[in-house]
Order: sequence, then structure tokens, then C-alpha cells
Amino acid sequence: MINEQQKKLGEALAAAKVLTEEQLADAMEKASKKNSPSLIVGLLDAGHLTFKVFEKFLASSFGTRATIIGNRKIRPDILSLVPTNLLLVNFIFPIEVRLMGEGKSLVLGMVDPLNSEAIETIKKSSQMRIIPVLISLPDFRQAVKSHFGEKGKEIVLEGTNVSPTDEKVVLIRPGGYEEEIAFASQNEKTRVKELTKTIARSEIDIEGFSSSSRSATRTIFYIGENVSKFKEEILAKLELSGSDAKIFNRDTYSREVLYKELQEVSLKRLETVYPKLTPNMLFESLANALIDKGILTRREVMVSCAISYLFGEIKD
Repeated sequence: MINEQQKKLGEALAAAKVLTEEQLADAMEKASKKNSPSLIVGLLDAGHLTFKVFEKFLASSFGTRATIIGNRKIRPDILSLVPTNLLLVNFIFPIEVRLMGEGKSLVLGMVDPLNSEAIETIKKSSQMRIIPVLISLPDFRQAVKSHFGEKGKEIVLEGTNVSPTDEKVVLIRPGGYEEEIAFASQNEKTRVKELTKTIARSEIDIEGFSSSSRSATRTIFYIGENVSKFKEEILAKLELSGSDAKIFNRDTYSREVLYKELQEVSLKRLETVYPKLTPNMLFESLANALIDKGILTRREVMVSCAISYLFGEIKD
């Protein structure tokens, strides 16, 4: 059921000339017939709203990051955190659980991260803080097919305007959503600016994007293996002792937590590690530092790596 927040967002999209009144009315009618909880999904599905515009709007207004999950293997215990019926109805997909502060947070891929009702429902059922990240509609469908097999293929194709041979689906892999949005019009930068100006945050005051959760929406996916390290291994490899060792009071540490904890370790101790890095480790460390600062995304680094690989081959 489309709520008032969704209606206001649709009206603002029309006011910003991102879509026409006719397109909005068409999407509203279809969403009502399907009893859809999200107008955005209907607009994206019909092609009235492009992923590129929506992505930039969310990034500029809420700091929401986008990610790609289509062929990623989600652990069964993570997948079980979201009931299948809610996953399919709300176009959401659990990605991973993170330890943040004193509790756990669920990174939740959402075709519509403004669907506050879905966020609240999953928050209550999982008993975790929710970190919403944006995923594209074709990417969601690919994830459903990957994890639900033949049944998933039927589910994602039912009632959709995208056929299995549609370019948006075919090109979503291996390159990701960029292939889908490559067909966007040239004036979309202007449209995004107009949309951001038109929609005041107070008009769509989404509970899921409170000041406390907005800081958590910046989901980071580092380069390299992310299996947590035991405290003992960290202390031994870095040869930490005294006050440096006392900083670590957890049993295990992920990359994300270590980025915070190691800030307190003496620089003199850290400098002894630098000469031990292999070229690959050095590249990984520099890339992850840029990712952590929000300067680059993991995908941007990987694209750059692919280009260097293609043009850096040794000729016989």
C-alpha cells in the first residue's frame, strides 16, 4: 500500500520534471493494483525513473551508498534473517551482519531505501540495527534467481516489464548496474539537482534515515579477504605490547573495526610494519585507505585494476 511519504516523493519527482504527471499516475495505479509497498519500484520497473537519477538523489540527500549483489553468495544464516515473503514483496536482500559499537547491524540491500516500513519491520524481526544500501532492480532479480533457483526465475519475471533477454538484465553482469544506466539521457545531472532542490528532507522525513542511522549508511566493502582476525594473531604479528596491546579487548576483529582500533596504536610501532609489505599488500592498503575515506569505491578500484591489467600486459 502506497503511503503518504511515497505519494509526496512521487509528486516531488513530477515537480522536478524527472517524470511526467501521466507517468506518475500510471505508476500509482499499477502500484495500487499490485498492492505494492513502494512507488519507486514501480517507477523503476516501468522505466519512468532511471537508476542513475535515484542513486544520485539518495547519495546527495541521505548519503546512501549503492552496491552490487547479483552473483554474490549470501550465507544461509544471513538470508534467513529476512522472511522470503518480505524479501520478495519489498524488493530487499540481506547482505551481511556487522559488529558496530555494542550491537549488530544488518546491511540490507534495497531497491527502494526510502521504504521506511520495510526497514522498521526487518529491524524488529532481526533485532538488529538496519544499514540500508541501494541495489538496482535487475541486480535484485539476479540475486533472487541465484538464491532461489528456478522458482526465483518465475518470481522475478512475473508482472515485470523486463524480459529475460532485455538488455538491462543481460548487461547487469559482469559489469554491474552501470550497464543498465548507460542508456540514461544526457541531462540527468540537471534533473538530479532539480530533484534534490525540490524534495526537502522534511517532506519525506524517513524514520530509517535519522541522524544516528545516516552515519551508518556509508557501507564499506574493502578489497581483500575479510575473514576476522583473532586478537592473539593481531598482537603477535604486529608485535604489540604494553599500552598498544591494551587497546584490543575483543576476541576477533574485522577490517572495519581494525581501521578504528589501530588509530590508537603508536605510529612508531606501525612504521615497523610498512617495510614488510609485499607490492600486492601495499596496493591493497593504499586502495582500502581511499575506500575508507570515501574517496573511491571498491568498484572504481576494480575497474582501474582491469584497465591496468589490459594495457599493462607484457608483449613478447
